[in-house]
Amino acid sequence: MRALLPFAPEAASLAFSIRLSIQNPMSSPSAAAFRSRLALDLRGLALFRAGLGAVLLVDALLRLCSAPLLYADSGLLPRSVATGVIESARISLHLAYGSALFALGLTLLQALAAAALLLGWRTRVASLLCWVLAVSAAARHPAIVGAGDALALALLSWGLFLPLAARWSLDAANSRLDDEDPAHCSWAGVVMLGQTLCVFLFPALAQPGSVGLGALPLFDALRPTVDLALWWMLLIAPLLLFSFVLAPGRTILIARRAALFLALLLCALTIIAGDGGSLPWLGLCATALWIDRDLWARLGSQDAREGLRIFHAEGEPRARRLALGLREMLCLPQTSVAPAADS
Repeated sequence: MRALLPFAPEAASLAFSIRLSIQNPMSSPSAAAFRSRLALDLRGLALFRAGLGAVLLVDALLRLCSAPLLYADSGLLPRSVATGVIESARISLHLAYGSALFALGLTLLQALAAAALLLGWRTRVASLLCWVLAVSAAARHPAIVGAGDALALALLSWGLFLPLAARWSLDAANSRLDDEDPAHCSWAGVVMLGQTLCVFLFPALAQPGSVGLGALPLFDALRPTVDLALWWMLLIAPLLLFSFVLAPGRTILIARRAALFLALLLCALTIIAGDGGSLPWLGLCATALWIDRDLWARLGSQDAREGLRIFHAEGEPRARRLALGLREMLCLPQTSVAPAADS
């Protein structure tokens, strides 16, 4: 034991360095070259958060009228039947009470949580509440759970570990620094990026040669050709996005923007065809994470808004907070906020 004591400081230093590498692997020198390629832009995360909140809000409002039919004892699946047939129903909050009013209350709470996520107010709590209520509703009535519901749960799960409120949110109105680096790189971000790839890659692998958009307004003679072309686009888009990790030089931007264009086109065609429910809308939200930093710089050019200022009542903290929140909601991070006396 005494013979090992001289090596104790070196062992402690090695253990500490290993611990730091595990806690923040993206800060290690070996991963520094990939940081700019794997990093998510905070503006993309904000757009993703707002889109996800909007989709969840619309979905909750659409289910509000049918909540008693879906979740109450007087509906399609009473609690006595659900607990005896569905094993996952044991973890559902919707089983706590069987009245129609209780079902309406939970669905309304889900809508309010989605609205808070959309606005970026108490974002972490709102994301967790949306996730808990979505899991509870899915466990209560699995027959109505679709691919869009499963994808929304996956996106909410990884979003809990990401700074969704760092930009364009009410939470960021008083906390964000103007010179904060918009790039965010973490293991949760890498996994979220991989999740968005799966949205497009696995449907293409599951249906070789076809994307199943039979409702598109096309001539019958053109339908097979267009269907095959869309399938290739569905397959190529995630592969292009993944290739930017290894691509040299400016090829990174070309591959990433080509993948973004193909994904947006596929989601738009799916929406036009009327297939997929909320799935294509969630796909649109996911593509916000693919927008690169240079493209955000072009979209956020301040030339047209030069000299714009937001004034608030002097000596009123609430008025200042309202002005800061308005600046975030209007996506004007560089706009100055000043008392009305300075005008």
